[in-house]
Amino acid sequence: MAIVFPGMRGVWIGALVVLVVAVVFAFRFLDSPTSSLTGTNSVDVATVIGSSKPNELTCIRDLAIPRGTGRIAVSLFAESPGPMPRARAWLITGGSRTSLRVERSPRTWLEFLPMTLPKTVSSQLTRATVCIRGSGTGLGFGGSFVQRLPGAPVSTIEGRALGQGDIGVRYLTPADERPTVSSSLRTSIERAGVFEAGLGDVLIWVALPGLLVLAYFVVRVAATADAHTIRRLAVLAAVAAFVHGAAWAVLMPPFHGADESEHFAYTQYLAETNSRPSAALGQHPERPPYSSQQFNLMAALHHNSTILNSSSRPAWDNYWERRYEAARPGTSRRDGGGFTESASGHSPFYYSIVGIPYRVLAGATDLPSVLLAMRLFNAAIAAMVAVLAVLAAALLFRGNRTAAWTAGILAGLQPVFGSVAGAVNNDTAVNVAAAGLLYVLLRAWVRGPTWRLGAATGALAIVLPVAKITGFALLPAIGVAALALLFSHGIRRTACWASAAGAGAVATAVLWIFLLSPILVGERGSLHNVHPPPVTAISPPAAPSPQGEAPPTAPGITLRDRAEYVIQTFFPHPQIGAKHWQLPESKRLDRWPAFKIYIDRGYGLYGWKSVELGAGVTRTILMMLLAGWAFAVVAALQRRRRWRDWLPAGAILVAAVLSVLVFVGYAYSTLELRTEPGEQGRYIFPALVALSVLLASAVLAFGEHVRAVSTGVISACIPTLAVVAWLTALNGWFM
Repeated sequence: MAIVFPGMRGVWIGALVVLVVAVVFAFRFLDSPTSSLTGTNSVDVATVIGSSKPNELTCIRDLAIPRGTGRIAVSLFAESPGPMPRARAWLITGGSRTSLRVERSPRTWLEFLPMTLPKTVSSQLTRATVCIRGSGTGLGFGGSFVQRLPGAPVSTIEGRALGQGDIGVRYLTPADERPTVSSSLRTSIERAGVFEAGLGDVLIWVALPGLLVLAYFVVRVAATADAHTIRRLAVLAAVAAFVHGAAWAVLMPPFHGADESEHFAYTQYLAETNSRPSAALGQHPERPPYSSQQFNLMAALHHNSTILNSSSRPAWDNYWERRYEAARPGTSRRDGGGFTESASGHSPFYYSIVGIPYRVLAGATDLPSVLLAMRLFNAAIAAMVAVLAVLAAALLFRGNRTAAWTAGILAGLQPVFGSVAGAVNNDTAVNVAAAGLLYVLLRAWVRGPTWRLGAATGALAIVLPVAKITGFALLPAIGVAALALLFSHGIRRTACWASAAGAGAVATAVLWIFLLSPILVGERGSLHNVHPPPVTAISPPAAPSPQGEAPPTAPGITLRDRAEYVIQTFFPHPQIGAKHWQLPESKRLDRWPAFKIYIDRGYGLYGWKSVELGAGVTRTILMMLLAGWAFAVVAALQRRRRWRDWLPAGAILVAAVLSVLVFVGYAYSTLELRTEPGEQGRYIFPALVALSVLLASAVLAFGEHVRAVSTGVISACIPTLAVVAWLTALNGWFM
């Protein structure tokens, strides 16, 4: 048994408690009912895209109906109650026409109206058409505006083409079938393997077992932490973080990471042409935002109708993969480069790095495989955050290996961080640079300020905003660190450090502006990357404006307005100043903006806005975090007589957290009453190392034996949450 469960017995006892709870939860989860979907044409409902008059025929074309479908549901509503609103429907495949039994009259609100087939579909029906005629009322149809594959049939209303509009359709099991999660698990993993050729198709099958093994691995290392060096613990934390990010990389459909389609488009154009895409809307109106190669894959995925909608599903049918393959000949990798809202304003710093696997593999394999390689490469880079969390915690806790390991897994296995790590997104660059800066600042305080650490501080202070504008949020932590160094090490050593920091900043800025950026894109670099205003007022938007970037604020907003907005985000009661928030939620906790942003979205929002953790899970996370912070305060109070040993470093970490929170609130503050947060929890990740190290100090509040048990509980809870999050996404996207 000592071979399987080595090290501290208390850690394994604590982990066993979590295991028992997890097993009970797992059985309940696996036995719970899940979606009755056999498939979807991946067109979700974003708006009403068309309407028909009474007795006009609406035909929804280019459908792929999976085997096992017993019902077809169409998004529609009756435009007026009418005396007897009715709808008739037919399924047309090839030369045959089959009547569908509409289960009830259409209602006056938008819904998916089920229509029953005479018999369950025994084999897949492709290029099918569903036609609907309303009598006694006109019908309105919900759907989205989509990219369309070349030659794809267009839906019509009484012969009038809907153009880029397509109507939402879902395919359901027969009414008497009630699938559960356990009965759908194998099928959902198969669906997740669509568009995952080669390595990805294998990895998707080992992702869930890999996460379960990872949970054992995390507890085992925690139990034997004292037998490892800090460097080894840092390497093991990197392995854990990479496995976590890789699991998300293979699960997420192509371009389903937040803003990933736009970040990939930037990377591809840069790698293909050694030029950056259009930096402003209207600068090069002749350029499309995406290459024709990427556009065709997005069209096969029905990409822009599967994002931002909580009920959407990505394409999961091999039929669409085959359609993409058929449309590949004649496409180009170089004909994009137009403006995109979420990527064009950034410097080429991150995109030149994540483009390395693209340059190696492009042309040698298909686009989904290239994208997967880029995701795995990004996950490897993001794993450095876990490494730096371990090293930073070891500095602050004077080599306490248990606390250092706890900090590493708190960072590396944070669920939303893992989903960002498993996608192409320049958040990774700023997250890693921020983690490096915090480690360098702590090292300067613990080991003493040197010119090398000062130069590294200055260099990272420039790299942060070059990577992404949110990097500016970490700069106040440098000022707090300077005060901490002055207090602990005196003015002479601090002045030497500060001088080296200034020199490092100047040298890095000159290197970027006049050497690296011209080499990468043929133009001088900038230290301030923003989304500039359009060059012309009449240019149409080149790409949808997705989530992920701070919106332009209203003119006339004052510093007081911004301060009120930030304060009300965290302390809505009592209200200070004008009202800025009114979240239309049914429960009081959900009306708290900070909870909505940093717990609900910070732990339970993966990729585009289509999957969220359940309310019970997010509330449990909040309670566990509050308990952890309470014990962290207890640990600090227990060491109050030795405050000189930890308070300056704690001030640096707290300053990093607060400055990031204030920066995000400042960027999103508006005079309008906010009914939905624009902020996302992932924007706090530049302070993830600070948060993880501070929270890991909670284990120091206990005596030796209780500390071991609490470490086991934490070490088991963190990977368990990672598994729950991954399964939630699998269920939400593919079941």
